[in-house]
Amino acid sequence: SYDRSMSLKFAIGTRILVCSNGCVSGDFGAFKKRHKGDIQDFTPQAITDYIKSAGDSFKIMQQQREQMKQVEITKRTKAELIGRMMIEEQFICSTQLNIITKELSNPTHDYGAKDSLWELYNYTTFAMKELHPSLWMESHIKAHKFFNQYSEDNTVYAQEETFNQISIF
Repeated sequence: SYDRSMSLKFAIGTRILVCSNGCVSGDFGAFKKRHKGDIQDFTPQAITDYIKSAGDSFKIMQQQREQMKQVEITKRTKAELIGRMMIEEQFICSTQLNIITKELSNPTHDYGAKDSLWELYNYTTFAMKELHPSLWMESHIKAHKFFNQYSEDNTVYAQEETFNQISIF
């Protein structure tokens, strides 16, 4: 910002082609720095270094997407996750809740993974298009972390269940 009221921010991200939703991950070096003093000298090198690591970050995001597609979720689980996003994590509000609810009953897009965590992730990021620009990136990063944590937790649980079933025989 010209008046230095906002900080410079950038993070690795991609767009979902079906719907132009954002997919932003801050785990790979999200950057935020106030416009003070050496920002003009510091920023070009920081951006260059960040872009150099983007390929690896993108591959990780693709793996996370595929993992989310494998996590099936029930209607109750969807409700619990939406409640947590709104009340505990606070990266969605009533406006996004209304959009997500509409998407659950009548989806605007087909994400190719019905009743999966990936589908709910996309309903959420679709709803987040309405966020104020000052909240957009931070909220997307929070959403990405939230869904990946749930995916990781439930993938490990599913693997343990499969192992336990195999061990019984």
